[in-house]
Amino acid sequence: MEFDVGRSEAVDRLISAGRALLNRGDTKFTVMRLCAEARVNVEEFRRAFGNKSALFKAMLETQETETERPLIEDIWVARRLRNFEHGLKMFEERTEKARHNHALAIARLEEKLVSIGRQIREPTRAPVAAPKIQHHRARRGRLRSPGPNARTNGRRTPCPGGPHWG
Repeated sequence: MEFDVGRSEAVDRLISAGRALLNRGDTKFTVMRLCAEARVNVEEFRRAFGNKSALFKAMLETQETETERPLIEDIWVARRLRNFEHGLKMFEERTEKARHNHALAIARLEEKLVSIGRQIREPTRAPVAAPKIQHHRARRGRLRSPGPNARTNGRRTPCPGGPHWG
């Protein structure tokens, strides 16, 4: 298909988009990506060029004017700016959500501190004393006989730590 000298706006956008993709280092771009970049239908691309080879030929034959260069860069900068704004919006939303979660956590901790303060101010019961252990020692360090109910079979049982302990 022969390239038309009186080209349309779609052809200009396709050539500009092709140059923009090549300038960014994307040498293996698809026709779909090119059309999306130029905001043109694939049918319009096929009518204007037929294939990518014809597009490359048209790109070589036409000189890049000074007005095309800023247009390409403006499109690229505008897209990057939109991406940045989207990322910034997502970051702000995450920050706001984290701020909300931190406020909730602080409120819960303050409630716990208040309840602990109440427990400290309330009088507590006196602890119950542990029962005293009575030793089986008689006066003067001698062992006392356990009595008739003890299971000793008539033997005397020594007290732990006493003189007959062994």
